[in-house]
Amino acid sequence: MAKAFPPSIKRAGYIDAVSGDFVPAIDLWAPMNLGTLIAKSEVLALGPLTLVEHELKSGSVVMVLAEGLTLHGGYGFVYLKSRPLSPAARAYMTGIRAHEQLLVKNEARLEKLYRHTHRRTHT
Repeated sequence: MAKAFPPSIKRAGYIDAVSGDFVPAIDLWAPMNLGTLIAKSEVLALGPLTLVEHELKSGSVVMVLAEGLTLHGGYGFVYLKSRPLSPAARAYMTGIRAHEQLLVKNEARLEKLYRHTHRRTHT
């Protein structure tokens, strides 16, 4: 990810000298208010568009395209191999997977709607 940033990233964070990873100046562990944070400050955020959908619609937040920068996340379900899953656990897993599909569709819709907003250029 660090390769997608311009050489001088200033207040956004820094590139770790040992790992080469980008370390952001702000690390938000509770993303529910991400849209408000972005809309009321000078912040560049990486994350799902779904979290800032309201702000995208109102125009208080814009999407900035960064060529070559892709984010991928993942999750898993952990359970004991030797024990069968309960019906409630199976239903929970099914519900999470169904919700994930809705989010994937919404992300594609939002990207299509708002990807034209701004293009980042290296200066």
